[in-house]
Amino acid sequence: MLTTKDWAKIEAEYALDFEIPPGQPQVPDALAAVLYEKSDPVRSFLAHYTRLIFGAGKVLEIDHSKLDEYETMLEVACHAENALMLTLSAVALKTAIQDVRDRHKYEAPFLARRLYEWLAMADYKVRNSDILYERTPEEAAEFDELYEKFKNDAELTEEKLRYYKGEIDEWQTKSHLAN
Repeated sequence: MLTTKDWAKIEAEYALDFEIPPGQPQVPDALAAVLYEKSDPVRSFLAHYTRLIFGAGKVLEIDHSKLDEYETMLEVACHAENALMLTLSAVALKTAIQDVRDRHKYEAPFLARRLYEWLAMADYKVRNSDILYERTPEEAAEFDELYEKFKNDAELTEEKLRYYKGEIDEWQTKSHLAN
């Protein structure tokens, strides 16, 4: 029997068959990994909110404005150059955040189940070794260097986050993919 993660892999491969409009920004995997790691607290928040909905049996009001920062980091991480599992995990968490924003569209049991499924897909803890699966030792060393640079330099990471967010927004607008 296929697990949620197996289905995610199959759906990702299927999604790759669709033609993506040209010019899609490619975020360096090291930056995407750092942004994904920085967004980890949102996972706990979403899990807690899911448990509350399930327990209460109704959709609960929350201030979702605190999710904006995480949503931006995850949106940029979704465009990693060559890190499929990282991309899938980022997409799952980003979609869960969108579902929290759109919570009034759903009945409580459906929303709780939907959030749980997104969290299960994003449960894959992306590690550097997963990102470096098919890379040469030189590429792995370059990734490690860049990863440490982004991880230790908050200003550089924030600068690149804003840059790639702008690139992604522009690409989505040009390709009519904007939400």
